[in-house]
Amino acid sequence: MIKIRLIFVLIFILFLLPFVKYFQLKGLEERILKEGISRVYTEKEFTAPRRKILDRNSIELATDIRRDTFIFSSNAEKEKIIEFSNKNSIEIFLNANKRIWFQNPISSNFYNDSKEYCDCKIIREEKYRRYYPFGSVASTLIGFAGTEGGLEGVERIFNSRLLTKSEKRKLIKDARQRIVMGDINDFIDNEENSLTLTLDIKLQYKLQEELEKAVAMSESNAGAAILLDSSNGDILAVANFPTYNPNDPEREITKNIAFNQFYEPGSLMKPVTIAGAIKYGHVNFQTLVDTNPGRLVIPGKVITEAGGKNHGEISLTEVITLSSQVGTTKVGLQFDDRQILENLENFGFGKNFNNNFTDGSGKILIREKYQPTEKAAISYGYSVEVNTVQLARAYTVFANGGVMVEPKILLEEPVAKKQVITVENAKFILDALRTVVTQGTARRMKNIDVEIVGKTGTTEKFIPGKGKGYTDGKYVSSFAAIFPYENPKYVLAITFDEPDPNNYYGGTISAPLIKSFVSYLKRTNYL
Repeated sequence: MIKIRLIFVLIFILFLLPFVKYFQLKGLEERILKEGISRVYTEKEFTAPRRKILDRNSIELATDIRRDTFIFSSNAEKEKIIEFSNKNSIEIFLNANKRIWFQNPISSNFYNDSKEYCDCKIIREEKYRRYYPFGSVASTLIGFAGTEGGLEGVERIFNSRLLTKSEKRKLIKDARQRIVMGDINDFIDNEENSLTLTLDIKLQYKLQEELEKAVAMSESNAGAAILLDSSNGDILAVANFPTYNPNDPEREITKNIAFNQFYEPGSLMKPVTIAGAIKYGHVNFQTLVDTNPGRLVIPGKVITEAGGKNHGEISLTEVITLSSQVGTTKVGLQFDDRQILENLENFGFGKNFNNNFTDGSGKILIREKYQPTEKAAISYGYSVEVNTVQLARAYTVFANGGVMVEPKILLEEPVAKKQVITVENAKFILDALRTVVTQGTARRMKNIDVEIVGKTGTTEKFIPGKGKGYTDGKYVSSFAAIFPYENPKYVLAITFDEPDPNNYYGGTISAPLIKSFVSYLKRTNYL
């Protein structure tokens, strides 16, 4: 009986042995696989590059580039390695502040040889650095980013859109345990996540070039210009001068004048006043205004024409063409208190944009009861502060059959429109603005390749502060253009801050810029 039991036990053990061996081998296999995987694969945390900023044609305006960097204790040590790099044909991308950024990845051998060459301690870093391919051309709009994120312009305003998160990725190691890339698709930047602007860098480059020439020729302190697509509000170019190079660590930041410098627009407001008066029924297309004898006395002020002229009895078109101060005042005095503010706001003055680009929305003199001097001042563009972008936005009304289009900087933004005046009213003002070019204060632009319409503006500069105010010899000169006349496509607004007091009229100093830029548009099939 005992023997039989032993036989059954032996049989049972023999039966179990294959299963035991299987599980032993299974465990060994899993250990071998884990060890193999650990020898072939590894996980590493990556800080993904900041997202790109692109123009409307997907041209890079801002991008992160990985750069090998050497950091030194002194500039003398740095100079030795610059010399050593040149000897070894190692290209340097940037040299600044005891640092060298190399154009291409460098080898460990070069790093070790460099330390030996200068007999110094060198800190080596491999990191992403923000790079702006077009430098100062669009810097006041795009801004720049640092280690803390976006600090100016688009980089700051859309910082949350441009930021990326650190993430762990699986990498493959070779037989020598060197890390090599796994699936290359994991490391390709996805341009769908890039920030695409309405900007056209070709137009931006040309407008910046022409603005800098015009600022130099007019001896202005500063200048700004903005080009809008009048049909959808796309900001195609924003030029400012002075500007700065965002790639330079020692850059001196200059502001975006087009968005953040406010001033009284002067005569550029006169078409807005006339259009509003037609809308409210104070005048009509056939109205004549008696400006005799070239001066108008109102309580507290005497209004006179520029140069002491007397235009006599003139039409509303001639009020705009001749930029009549007396004629505009007589029309403006007919507005009631509500209509004055309402008309300005309808044209977008005193109102900000759908983004946070500006330092404010400008100022409008607000009264429950306006005095005649205040009505007069507002009618011809004083007691109202605007920026260059607001001027461009207001003039889209005349380009678009009475519809104002909201300027936008992101290509994905929806178009925002608002009917301000009738089609007939807008066409009347547009025709009057054409006579400004053919017969009025902007005659220097009459023979440009493309028929343009526009209005000049020149104001004495108001400097706030005790004992200051309007200052002799300091002016702000501007011009707003719409073109082509027959089928408006673009609005271009230009501003000059403190041009030469002997050559400061908006039409005179804007003409070379307008002529060259519009000719470029035609030559390159933008028109």
